[in-house]
Amino acid sequence: KYLQMGIAKMQASVSAAEAIAAEKPDMGMNIGTAGTFRHKVGDIVVCRKFIDRDLIKVKIPEIIDYIDLSSETLPAFQKLAEMPVGECSTGDTFVTSAGEMDSDVCDMESFCIAYICKKHKIPFVSVKVVSDVVGSNSVKDWQEATNEAIEKLQNFFNSL
Repeated sequence: KYLQMGIAKMQASVSAAEAIAAEKPDMGMNIGTAGTFRHKVGDIVVCRKFIDRDLIKVKIPEIIDYIDLSSETLPAFQKLAEMPVGECSTGDTFVTSAGEMDSDVCDMESFCIAYICKKHKIPFVSVKVVSDVVGSNSVKDWQEATNEAIEKLQNFFNSL
């Protein structure tokens, strides 16, 4: 069987697998920025559902393209488990139009990390700060929003 995986997703998968093997964590967490059509720049979205937007297009039998972890407990951050569940669309390219995704946020790594954590039976959550609205110069906005995103995420976790 052959499955082509892009660079961003491959790096995320390898990094997650190596970290799990070395650290044997109780929980996996991805923290970062994401684009959106549904939210405002600066919003925090707690993702527990994940779509691989590249794989979902090709519909290969027996290949997982959707993961729902919303029923799993999160041992270290129970407050995160109680927050509204967001859905993240992962792919190897920047989303540039509404037709490319139907989820709360989009990124380039969460699905892969969720997949690796699920395979190792490790609870997983992805916390994203919206850095850009897709289609409105989102690559430039993402670069400019990175420092603000770090501050927003620090404030969010300090409030838990």
